[in-house]
Amino acid sequence: MSARIMAGRRRIESASRRRETLAAIERLSGLLEGGISASDALSAAASCQGPGARLLHGVSLRVSKGMSLSRALEHSGGHLDATDIALVRAGEHSGDLPRSLELLTRRLARKHGSRRGLLRLLAYPSIVISSALLVVAGTSTFILPTFAALYSNGSTQLPTLTRVVLAAGSGAVEAAAGTCVTVFALAAILTVARTGSPSIARSLDRLRLRLPITGRLELLVQREALYETLALLTSAGIAVDQALALARDSVSNRAIAAGVAGVRARVQGGMRLSEAIGRDRPARCIFADPLDGAMLRAAEFTGNYPRAFSRLAADAAGEHSHRAALLSSIVEPLTTLFVALLVGTTVLALYQPILGASSLLLGHDR
Repeated sequence: MSARIMAGRRRIESASRRRETLAAIERLSGLLEGGISASDALSAAASCQGPGARLLHGVSLRVSKGMSLSRALEHSGGHLDATDIALVRAGEHSGDLPRSLELLTRRLARKHGSRRGLLRLLAYPSIVISSALLVVAGTSTFILPTFAALYSNGSTQLPTLTRVVLAAGSGAVEAAAGTCVTVFALAAILTVARTGSPSIARSLDRLRLRLPITGRLELLVQREALYETLALLTSAGIAVDQALALARDSVSNRAIAAGVAGVRARVQGGMRLSEAIGRDRPARCIFADPLDGAMLRAAEFTGNYPRAFSRLAADAAGEHSHRAALLSSIVEPLTTLFVALLVGTTVLALYQPILGASSLLLGHDR
């Protein structure tokens, strides 16, 4: 129990640090976009109260002592990884620090909310369907058995629909406890296995990408993050192979990260990027689109990798928005239809024995 409490506290602290870091970078990015110098923006942002002020105060002190912004953020204790710092460093090298901090803000917001976005999309149908199922289970457990006892004293059977709903509800209630235990145990086993074994983690992440609906949405989020990071890194003059190494951390799916690592190894071996993305099997899950090869071949001919990566990131973002909107437009009416059928069936199953029971009480056998 104490281990669970400590793990819960660590998750809460980590989430708090992520929110504080996102607020700090977002505030600093807004000031820099307004044309304020980095030192003045840090001083102004650190003097304001609110989330991120403490982190910015420490960064401002380090910068005032001659430390670069990227190194100050690296030593700030914020929730920033190597790729986040590389984005800031790339902005310093290219002279476009506001752009790099804008992309860093989007990257942190994506890491903080990409899964929450999918959860929000599925929250409405899940809550509505769960509530409807609870109503049906309660009706089958507490109300319909009363009519079953009443009808057992006469020669008339319960209506067929009522018997079906009663049997389904009773079976669901009996299986609920075992199902919950099984699901909890399976989730615990998979979580432990994923944490302890990188190969299992990659296999599970690869399986997530193959799910019918959510898999493509997750892949598009990962593509946008990867290409957006590559665009900024290469625009700062970082070589493609080094940019791939840094951008690998911008994707959270381990199967995709393994593919990016394989592509980088082939590029280091002298292979062109457009060829490397088709040779490495794990990489095909993210580089499988025909547009990737065409855009990268054009970038190899012109040398304009940042433009190609930016275009690929924009395409991934546009497709993700379209698919998410389409999924939302399909899920909501289907949820409404399912709940209407479920509730309508339950109401009929409830009223049929009520009408029959009134006849029984009056001495009429129907």
